[in-house]
Amino acid sequence: MRSDSRTVIRGSQGKVGEASRADHISLIFAGFRQDDPDLIAIDLEKLNDSMGVGFGGILGMPVLGNLAVTIDYRKGAVKFDYRKP
Repeated sequence: MRSDSRTVIRGSQGKVGEASRADHISLIFAGFRQDDPDLIAIDLEKLNDSMGVGFGGILGMPVLGNLAVTIDYRKGAVKFDYRKP
């Protein structure tokens, strides 16, 4: 991990204070693996506190674009299926 003062990230509640980058990370979940040579990381502590829910991370479009996402609101579940390109 290294600090990155040049990357600016904004969301619905404003600008993120500080971003970091991680080199050569492999994201593995739901039978899917994506290698990322330059992952952007932010602190989600403030978001966790304000919403009362613990966030482990946020998936962006490079990851979600490779998955079929099914939301079952009756069971309160989310299912991810890898779609081969």
